[in-house]
This record gives sequence, C-alpha cells and structure tokens, in this order.
Amino acid sequence: MNLRLNSPTLLLLAAVVPVFVLLFGVIPYTYSHLEYGSQLVSVGHALWIMWNMFPDYQFGMLVPFLTVFVIFRQRQELTVLPIAGWWPGLAFVVAVLALYWAGRRVDNQYIGFFSIQLLLISLVLWLLGFVAFHVGGGLIHLLLVIAVVVIVFQLITGRRAL
Repeated sequence: MNLRLNSPTLLLLAAVVPVFVLLFGVIPYTYSHLEYGSQLVSVGHALWIMWNMFPDYQFGMLVPFLTVFVIFRQRQELTVLPIAGWWPGLAFVVAVLALYWAGRRVDNQYIGFFSIQLLLISLVLWLLGFVAFHVGGGLIHLLLVIAVVVIVFQLITGRRAL
C-alpha cells in the first residue's frame, strides 16, 4: 500500500474541502429565475433547481454517485498510486478561481457549473499530480458516455435538432 497521507497533504485537504463547500454550496453566485422569483442562490442550489425542474438534466443527480462507485471499484489501483503533488497545478487552481469570479461578475451560472468541474480536475492535478490521471481517465470516460447518451436521446425524441 503506497498511499501515504502525510501531514501537509492532510492540511491541504482539510483546507480545500471547506473552501469548495463554501464556493459552490453556500456563497450566493447567480440569480435563479426558476424558483423563488429572482433570488440569489449558490451554484449548488442552481444545479439542484435545474436537476429537479428539467428532465434533460435529471441525470446530473447520478454523477456524484457514479463517481463514488467508480472510485470504489478502482480503490485497489488508487491505493498503490504515490501521492506526489505537482505545484504548478496551483496556477490552474488560481485560473479556475478567476473563471469562477468572472462567471459571478457576469451572472452566468453555466460558468459556475463549468468551474466546479475544472476546479476538481485542477485540485487533483495539484494535490495528487499527473499519476492520478491514469485512474481519472475512467471518470472522464464515464462523463463523456453520459453526455453522448443524453444527446442521442434528445435527437431521437426530437428535443434537439441536428
């Protein structure tokens, strides 16, 4: 078992998780015109509203569970990966946070949704290094398959035109 969480890594993880929860779950980000009139809501709340109101986006509720399932299935491979962070990855984290801020300034919730994904990828790159992308390929493949299935379903049912 090569997975070692030393104290600096634990401190970084302990700092990253609350910041992530604050950014996407607590801090108001965008105006939701779908619920409660025009109320400023967090990115997580805006996602929840979209998942519940639009059938095309309801599969989004499954993504966290499917991600946990894939990580659980690959836990043996994950335990042998050395944790070797890549400090230039911090520049990606800062760039994504700037993108998040820009999306808030222009009140575009889709930039907030995209910044969640980019922040997760850049945090993995920063904290675990490039070696984690070997296993992360399965997660990216899963997301792409879900997206293709949704697009094909929309084409078949006539909700989207070519």
